[in-house]
Amino acid sequence: MEKKHNILMLTGFGGYFLILFLERVYSIVSSLTKYGFAKVYLKGAFNIYSFGLTTFCLFLALVIFLRIIGKILANGIGANSKLMIIDAGVLLVAGMLDTPESQIIIQFIAYIFLFVACFTKFIEIMHKKEAVGSTIASFIYFIAFGMAIPLVHNVTNVDSYGRKIYLVFEALTSGGLVVTFTIMMLFLFSEERYKHVNNVVFLGLLLAGNALVFIQGMVLGVPNFFPVIAAGVAVVAYIVTVLLLFRDKRARIL
Repeated sequence: MEKKHNILMLTGFGGYFLILFLERVYSIVSSLTKYGFAKVYLKGAFNIYSFGLTTFCLFLALVIFLRIIGKILANGIGANSKLMIIDAGVLLVAGMLDTPESQIIIQFIAYIFLFVACFTKFIEIMHKKEAVGSTIASFIYFIAFGMAIPLVHNVTNVDSYGRKIYLVFEALTSGGLVVTFTIMMLFLFSEERYKHVNNVVFLGLLLAGNALVFIQGMVLGVPNFFPVIAAGVAVVAYIVTVLLLFRDKRARIL
């Protein structure tokens, strides 16, 4: 059973990396072909930030991925889940940056592979703790949390000052929540810390960040409803998880 879980986990992380990495490379190459280097990398603060950070994250993710492959060949398939998670987090930063040639559907497919990889650990927890209901609810919360991380958009239909402020807060929220989600994944794959996946502090950060971005977007006339809906699902799933965990004497919330 453990071997099957390891294979599924590796397939999930590998599929996520390859699909999202290639989508991001395609986005950059297509943008360069269409607009040229100067307009892509040097035209405005958003392009400098978005394309610059995307390129850096892709390079770093590739280096870590090659390191993972080397360790798997040397030590076997079951090792290095921590490196895989860090690599997933680095690549997720690139995935949250909107570019002119982004393929949103392809990105969603990549995220499905990531959730499949994480689902293998939820299955292990469910068997070890004999807590089916709370584990399923926690997994739904986990997915909703990941989906509630806002993209950093290039908003063009607002005034210059308002646009800059909006982009700054959107970038800070998105980056902060990617780091938080990566920590959640590290906790998930840790035998001692998996219970902290449901830490209320993480939920608080999600709601505060999304509220800040959504309210500012409403003021500017460019509200983003998808992260808010996902955050709402996360709240419901979290409450259900907490209620079920209170019934399970083997598990705790924090």
